[in-house]
Amino acid sequence: LLGRGEAEAARGALLEHLNGRLLEAYVLKMELLAADCEDDGLLELSREVKTAAEAKEKLEEWCGDNECDVPFLQDFNVHRDECPEGRAVDAIARSPALGRAACDLLGVDAVRLYQTCTFFKGAGQGETSWHSDLSTSPFDTNGMVTCWIALTDIGSYEQSPLEFASRSHKDVALPFWYDDEGLYNPSGDPREYEPVTHLPLAVGDSTWHHGWLLHSSPPNDSQQDRVALAITYVSSSAVTLGERNLRQNPDPEDAESYRGWLEDVKPGAVASHPLTPIVYARNQPSSPDARQSA
Repeated sequence: LLGRGEAEAARGALLEHLNGRLLEAYVLKMELLAADCEDDGLLELSREVKTAAEAKEKLEEWCGDNECDVPFLQDFNVHRDECPEGRAVDAIARSPALGRAACDLLGVDAVRLYQTCTFFKGAGQGETSWHSDLSTSPFDTNGMVTCWIALTDIGSYEQSPLEFASRSHKDVALPFWYDDEGLYNPSGDPREYEPVTHLPLAVGDSTWHHGWLLHSSPPNDSQQDRVALAITYVSSSAVTLGERNLRQNPDPEDAESYRGWLEDVKPGAVASHPLTPIVYARNQPSSPDARQSA
């Protein structure tokens, strides 16, 4: 998808941006773990730490005490920042080739850019559990697709490639009949999904997955940090979740990503906002300039 030179330049820019907000990235993980585990002590720690080094130390200590893996780090929506790193990611995310591919895969005429996210999984860090992207998003839609771009070579299972439960996005019976444990372990009894990986991935290679497709990744058991950029598009007609008769609310994993625009959009309305611009539309000579329209 990206040439090696372009992908390596993107990796350098994204890591520089992440290094500039490491404290926020560690605090986010502390807050999410505190919510998942109902641990008020960890939540208090997340409010007390003053440096990235302190946050990293406290997070690793908590994970050790609770016998769980140290989570990977995320950096949301670099493309929105008015900095060289932001402009570089924005150019990739609004590439006509990516927008056209997103339209083709979803069968729609236009797509919005929902989010970009840098994923940094350090050497030795643990697995990523089974999940679907739409379960962490505030949309009432089936029209979402994510382009996941490898920014480091991923040549083996030990380097933590994505795993997919192929066609699970069409499996209506799975979420209807099974509880969360069955839903998020799709490769176990009684479902018997066989996890699929796509290897090897060179720097700049990509995979695409639907918003409801269950996917995960194994531990990074290599000596190399794994870096990836995920770009998520939604149909231009995608609407936000309504307020009534919801069985559950979105998982808060990605709340930081949509906090800046969701309150400005009426529940159940089309997710039209300067922060969710239409970046590709068929039969138009060029797509709108997201930065100018914002």
